[in-house]
Amino acid sequence: MTSDLRTASSTAGEQLRTALVDQLQAGGHVRTLAVETAPHTALRHPFVPDASLADAYADAPVSIECDIDGTPISCTAQPGPS
Repeated sequence: MTSDLRTASSTAGEQLRTALVDQLQAGGHVRTLAVETAPHTALRHPFVPDASLADAYADAPVSIECDIDGTPISCTAQPGPS
C-alpha cells in the first residue's frame, strides 16, 4: 500500500467518522464530550476488514460472519440506537 493510499483512506475515514458523529448528535444521541470523542479514538474499520469505510462508519450494524448460506450470524453493534 502506498503512503498516498493510506493518507486517502485516513482522510476518508476521518470524514466518515465526523459524519457519523454529526448524525448521532443530530439525533440527540451524543450528550457528552466522551461520547463525541469515542469514534475518533476507537476506530471501527480495523475490526471489520472486509467492509468498506462507508459501511464501517454507517449508523448500522456490519455483518462480520455468515453461515454457509450467506445469512449473517455475527455482526458489530450499531453505533446509534436503531
